[in-house]
Amino acid sequence: MNCEEIKISLHDFVDELLDENRKKEIEIHLKSCNNCFAEYKRIKKFFDKLKNMPYAVEPPNDIITILSEELLKKAVEDLAEEKPQPKVNIRKLKREQIKQEKILKNARGAIRKSRVTKSIFTTKISAPIAPSFSLDPKKTILTLLPLVLIVVGYFVYDFMLINSPWKVRTITGNVIINGQISVSERWDENESLVTDSFSKAVINVPNTARIEVDANSFLILQKAKDKQNRIKLVKGNIRIINSSLIPYLSIEVDHSVIQDRGGTFEISIDDNSIVAIKVDYGYVEIEQKGRTYFIDEGYTCDIRPNSHPGTPYRINAPEELKSEIKKFDYENGGDNSLQQIISLSTESDMLTLLALIERVSESFRSTLFSKISAYFPPPTGVTLEGIVKLDRDMLEKWWFEIEWQI
Repeated sequence: MNCEEIKISLHDFVDELLDENRKKEIEIHLKSCNNCFAEYKRIKKFFDKLKNMPYAVEPPNDIITILSEELLKKAVEDLAEEKPQPKVNIRKLKREQIKQEKILKNARGAIRKSRVTKSIFTTKISAPIAPSFSLDPKKTILTLLPLVLIVVGYFVYDFMLINSPWKVRTITGNVIINGQISVSERWDENESLVTDSFSKAVINVPNTARIEVDANSFLILQKAKDKQNRIKLVKGNIRIINSSLIPYLSIEVDHSVIQDRGGTFEISIDDNSIVAIKVDYGYVEIEQKGRTYFIDEGYTCDIRPNSHPGTPYRINAPEELKSEIKKFDYENGGDNSLQQIISLSTESDMLTLLALIERVSESFRSTLFSKISAYFPPPTGVTLEGIVKLDRDMLEKWWFEIEWQI
């Protein structure tokens, strides 16, 4: 298959509509063609945004109760055979009775009471007659049956998505799952997994990835469903190796979520709660407070407590450049560090400079734009004015343009 044929099929490939043979052909081609792989990532990102759009509305928790009551009320109204009797005003009737009594007493004396008086006093006021009705069992069942089927169908579908327990293989030592030494090698939702100083393990995420867990690590399996796999790394070090070109795995760390976008990467959290992310292949996204940050293949960055992700830089970047980036991010290096970063950066560091654009003043944005443009001219639709104003679409478009060329 040539590039044109591949690009025509990419939408169906991302949407998982192709058969296995066609899918394998495209996967092989994407591994060897940077242009098509860049187009695939662009389409994949678009599909991810569509997937996260809030077009689904969660029904109220008491929807079943409300609908059942309304249906029953309607059935009662339709099947009622008698109308309720008019409501009797007891107080008004009593006042009239007392009035008649006084009239009779004045007319015939206080002692004698006529039959009329006696009849008034002995009149019993009956309570309103409650309406009587009967329900047709068949009609009631037919009315409620569709609702019951919908509810049952939802729970069956939701149950079918569950892919837990995940299989855990102990490499060395003892792995503790939910407070007990792992014997069954099964890890279920909401359970913890802990390795001590002598323990290592490998976790298989069905049809998605393999997670290698180093010693002194602590994880929690938050969700185990197809396309909704999610774990939380509390401390330690893990390495994710994807077995699917389109993985669905997210890793929560402190106040950020790392989205696996395909490839191989490591995440570690040290004793100071500093998160380090290193991407060997593919790329990942960091989501934090409504913002998205990209970490590309061959790059690394860290996330410190109560701070946004640090500026990504090449894993094999010169130590002097790494030092200046950390000074700028966390040690108030300011303009001096920024000038050093621009001076030390080579063609391979342009994604670092692009990431810095959102972190500097407008005057430096123009300088960074000029430096990056010297190596990678902005694609059509990306302008200096838009970059200076931090247009998200332009920044992402330029990022993808540079990413596949480096």
